[in-house]
Amino acid sequence: MDKQFNYAIRITFFVFLMLFSGNAMGAPDHVIEDENARIVFPNNLEPIAEEVTRIVPRVEAELQRILGWELYRKPTIVLIHESQQFQRMVRSPLTVAFAESGRNLIVVDCSRTNIDPLNLRNVIKHELCHLYVHQYLKNRQVPRWLDEGIAQWASDGISDIVHNGKRSILNKAAFTGKLLPLPSLSRGFPMRDPDFILAYEESKDFIVYIVGLFGKRKMLGILHYMREGEDLNNAVYSSLKVPFEALEKNWRSSLQSKTNWFAHLSFYLYEFLFGFGALITIYAFIRVIIKKRRYLRESDEDETY
Repeated sequence: MDKQFNYAIRITFFVFLMLFSGNAMGAPDHVIEDENARIVFPNNLEPIAEEVTRIVPRVEAELQRILGWELYRKPTIVLIHESQQFQRMVRSPLTVAFAESGRNLIVVDCSRTNIDPLNLRNVIKHELCHLYVHQYLKNRQVPRWLDEGIAQWASDGISDIVHNGKRSILNKAAFTGKLLPLPSLSRGFPMRDPDFILAYEESKDFIVYIVGLFGKRKMLGILHYMREGEDLNNAVYSSLKVPFEALEKNWRSSLQSKTNWFAHLSFYLYEFLFGFGALITIYAFIRVIIKKRRYLRESDEDETY
């Protein structure tokens, strides 16, 4: 059986348990519903659920302004308190939220998003963007890199995974020539953590590159042509008048030209500082030992006279 199908069945099973199994499994048992969204949550997440009700209309207005579309189906947003319960529904432990467009569903691991209200807001915006894109494309197959790239671009660079954005894996991959081919990221992202993070970074950077070079309207034009039934390659050419292969090649070249030796070495800054600090500590320790031995030797010499 196809892995994607198995994954969809697993998501359906766990969401069903959350929504309908009640307190017996510690499942969410409260609902707040208005004209914008249906929020499902456990008792201890009521303050966060109320915050989400305030967040949703604001970020929907922002996404409508950015994308030019409305979300005509009200989403269900499930808030999870126990991270272990959430992790049984996802493929990578780095994931903090996900969207299921077919069910118009968003699931959020609040154990890792409720620390910073701004982070929660941007995660909700990111997941809602996924629903907007899939609704606009009438649930046609969307390349994963395109889906994630647009969601990150529209949500101020925020992804739905945990990683240290200050240490870009993308720059290192560009410098060493180990970027992942975008077509290989069409059906899914690799599960190995560094490549998983790199896939997100590449997706975002490629969309930002297109917007910077051609403008937002042309980038969204790719989705328009896909909505009309064209595949990705034809949609890219119809909107940008550049073949996809040439576009990806030019993007790779632009990345490599921006990544110099200094940028590459800065990736190892933390390791360098840690190692340098360790060397200083060892040096100081050796000096103390030498001084102590010298003192003992001088004391012994004084006693001989």
